[in-house]
Amino acid sequence: MGKNEYEEALIKAFHASSMGMMGIFGGTVTWNMPEVQDKCLQVFKEVMLTNWVKTHERHLIDNGSNGHYFGDEVNTTKDTIKSVRDFKGKLTHPISLLLHCS
Repeated sequence: MGKNEYEEALIKAFHASSMGMMGIFGGTVTWNMPEVQDKCLQVFKEVMLTNWVKTHERHLIDNGSNGHYFGDEVNTTKDTIKSVRDFKGKLTHPISLLLHCS
């Protein structure tokens, strides 16, 4: 997908960042005690997920807001940010995230 080793490394980094968010969600919300899941979900959405979106948006803006993280060809999923924004607004229960992402 990338034109060189550097671009391949960037692709892997963006992908790892996205997969990391799923791990953070699991550790923060899903596998937490039921009585604190709602509060943990709120923190996840307001802090962790928001920071992830801002970081990815910054990379997209730095590349001219053309829908790609770098260059002008498909190098990662263009809809990553849109997908995250969509489910961020819909999350009311932890399982919602898992169902939406599968």
